[in-house]
Amino acid sequence: MLLVACHADSAKEQVHFEDKEAVMPVSIPPGLKQAASGNVNPPEEEWWIRELTDSYPWLHGEEIYWIIDSESNSAMVLKGLAGEYECLNRPDKAGRIGEVIAVNLGEVPSESLNVLDMARLLMEWYRDPRGHIANPEFLESERDVLDTWMMGTETDINVLRTSCVPVTFTNNDDGTWLLVFNALNRLGGVEKWTVSGKSGEFEITAIEIEILKENGTFYYPDEL
Repeated sequence: MLLVACHADSAKEQVHFEDKEAVMPVSIPPGLKQAASGNVNPPEEEWWIRELTDSYPWLHGEEIYWIIDSESNSAMVLKGLAGEYECLNRPDKAGRIGEVIAVNLGEVPSESLNVLDMARLLMEWYRDPRGHIANPEFLESERDVLDTWMMGTETDINVLRTSCVPVTFTNNDDGTWLLVFNALNRLGGVEKWTVSGKSGEFEITAIEIEILKENGTFYYPDEL
């Protein structure tokens, strides 16, 4: 049977999931299965699926599904207004994510989403909800339990502290913009995200991810 559930408390906090009873639909919609294939592996009977639409209240009819397979691979799938499904967390989907943002939030998304919210959204859709923006606010929120993150290969807590930097957003005179932030991924690595785009008619032109700390450097509490 197909379980619709949330697996990790840390991920639940990150995207502010609504608490819902787990349900077991009779079958997976073929379009959803096809869109997710390539990101997640069979058997489908072991997929865990959670609808995250309520976590993005600014969507105007689209639906978002998060799928995890038995090996912890994930797919973020968008169901469009016409009922079509497409997987968003793939390297060629940066522009498509920008289109969905523009359609729902207009050409100036910053009027609805602040810089931190935009960074979180891109991390969740382009990669995986299991992650944290590595910024000073994260350090403050984890202040009493920072030592629990130090069960990877790195033992110096100052390395974690220096990996957490403010999110920056720059509007350039030529009509382009740049969003830069660090993220802790679900495997305990730290990545630098550089997102570039165009203003006016809002567009994401590229998402570049640079590895700053290898997976396993820190311990991510992903208890799936």
